[in-house]
Amino acid sequence: MPTLSNALLSAAERAFAIDLMNIWPGNLGGDDLQECAIKHGLLTPETRHAPCAESGCACAELCFPDEFDSGITCFRKTTLLTDNEE
Repeated sequence: MPTLSNALLSAAERAFAIDLMNIWPGNLGGDDLQECAIKHGLLTPETRHAPCAESGCACAELCFPDEFDSGITCFRKTTLLTDNEE
């Protein structure tokens, strides 16, 4: 039986897909994906001063250690995505 979280995810996924298809076939890039995911509640930006080391996060590999001193923006999955992970 669908849960409220699944219904919200479906609405967010649909809106996300519509936005992406409105950009396509132009120059759809990673920034577009990220901005759309934030807009539709699938990702949230957080400032980190140390690598989070959570599964699926590459901030420790993508950023230089001194960048964490001033803080880096790490884009985290929201509960719309994590509540449905197994």
